[in-house]
Amino acid sequence: MEVAYGRGVRSANMVERFINHFSVGQDSYEYIGNPNLDAEVNNQFEVGFKGKIPLEAQGLDQFNYGSSFYYSFYENYIVAVIDPTQTRKFMPTQEPTSVKVFRNLDDAYKTGFEVNAGVDFLNNFNFTTELSYVYAKNKDLNESLPLVPPLVTRFKLGFEKEKFWANANYTLTSKQDNIAVSFGETVTDGYDILDVRLGVIPFKNVTIGVAALNVFDKTYNNHLNFSYNNQADFDSVPINDPGRNLSAFVQYKF
Repeated sequence: MEVAYGRGVRSANMVERFINHFSVGQDSYEYIGNPNLDAEVNNQFEVGFKGKIPLEAQGLDQFNYGSSFYYSFYENYIVAVIDPTQTRKFMPTQEPTSVKVFRNLDDAYKTGFEVNAGVDFLNNFNFTTELSYVYAKNKDLNESLPLVPPLVTRFKLGFEKEKFWANANYTLTSKQDNIAVSFGETVTDGYDILDVRLGVIPFKNVTIGVAALNVFDKTYNNHLNFSYNNQADFDSVPINDPGRNLSAFVQYKF
């Protein structure tokens, strides 16, 4: 068991203080800095558990588990929010016509957890499931903080011997509709992807492997990817993640 407390203080950077009607590469909004920003403070409390239990049932070797639960409350959280009273300086008729202005939030928090459990079986196999979730609240504007990942569930099946290993990872990502409207976020649909990796060790210190990522060639975008609009008559669309990706590698350790 582990119990921890951390406190971090971050001063506003140059962009957050002094940017003047320029895009900073994250989205198509112009940003306006705020030289009067106070330092952001994060106070985080966390408790975690991890362990392993030998199993005596036939074919089962060991049960592994772990978890972490945390709560963070912020002082002067720094965020850029859409300000409809301000207008673009460059190409003022192009959408979005409003701008984002950096400001401090007085009352915001973030909480979440990560849990995992798995079993080793038949000497060379292992199966693990992982679950992670984050919830954030901006009480000043009664909405979520921006860029909060959705609920993610992972299932991992692995096989490992002295000269050969293989694993398959199946990831389920839930829909994210707890969004920050003031930041310009939109709802992101859920998706599921499968990754498969294989490898052999033909000689000492040499590994040869192949991998197939996003095996079913799903079209999806992570909620943390920004929408970007940099040309006329082209609506803001999320930036998609890669489709099916096949790769091979040779590794030598020395």
